[in-house]
Amino acid sequence: GEVLAMVSRPAFDPNLFTGGISTKNWDAINNNPYHPMDNKAITGEYPPGSTFKIVTGTAALAADKVSPDELIMDAGTHWIIPKGNAGGEVLGLINFKEALAHSDNVYFYEMGNRLGIDLLEKYA
Repeated sequence: GEVLAMVSRPAFDPNLFTGGISTKNWDAINNNPYHPMDNKAITGEYPPGSTFKIVTGTAALAADKVSPDELIMDAGTHWIIPKGNAGGEVLGLINFKEALAHSDNVYFYEMGNRLGIDLLEKYA
């Protein structure tokens, strides 16, 4: 695993610094609400999102909180938290394999609910 590429957006033109940057350009960069000089790829704090679903799902399987073929109802939002799938997608009855294939948020919210914070932390 070497890092082959890394991008942080928005960008700024580094040529502005050649020979000294003007006050106008410096202020424009520093007052930009999107903070272009922050390297978000390294310092940004973002939730892991879909990349963590495999951890949550594997933990639920290992802890016998779900079987691979058990069907979980995805009604579009989870019953505990008012969050759902991207685009409001409703997937109906869905098993582990299908949930991974569709990156089903509601299914994995339920797996997190069944695990509880202590077991999830143990497997993470």
